[in-house]
Amino acid sequence: MILVTGGSGFIGSHVLDRLSAEGQPARALLRRKVPLPSGVEPAFGDLASDAGLDRALDGVTAVIHIAGAVKAVRPADYYAGNVTPSENLARAVARAEGAPGAIPFLHVSSLAAAGPCSGDAPVDEATTPAPITHYGKSKLQAERAVLAHLPGAVIVRPPVVYGARDRG
Repeated sequence: MILVTGGSGFIGSHVLDRLSAEGQPARALLRRKVPLPSGVEPAFGDLASDAGLDRALDGVTAVIHIAGAVKAVRPADYYAGNVTPSENLARAVARAEGAPGAIPFLHVSSLAAAGPCSGDAPVDEATTPAPITHYGKSKLQAERAVLAHLPGAVIVRPPVVYGARDRG
């Protein structure tokens, strides 16, 4: 069973569609009831408060963490929407694991966490992150929070993503 956060959002909804099409058992962590693809099980909880996370992780063999704040009224809202939820989920996964690394964890971050390249040198895995926006800084802090609790977590930083169902 794969737990997906952010399943009601743009990227997460496509991930759930794909898992459903492949017949992969999946569970979507949701704050409220939304339509889900066939075979996807809802789990209600709140990443910001940690409510329902232990129950949502019951029987889970992998986690894909996509949920996050991409828009905010105030800078603090980025941190509240990205750092706290990611840390809460990582803590809950660490509690649920029988042994470290027992539940593979994929954290979907953002290229904004790396920041722009300097000069002609491209940004790569060895580049020290230097985000310039509150969004990017919050995503980097979220990555660090996840790795503090789950050192084996995999972090990906996709660039701009757009396509069907994109409201941005």
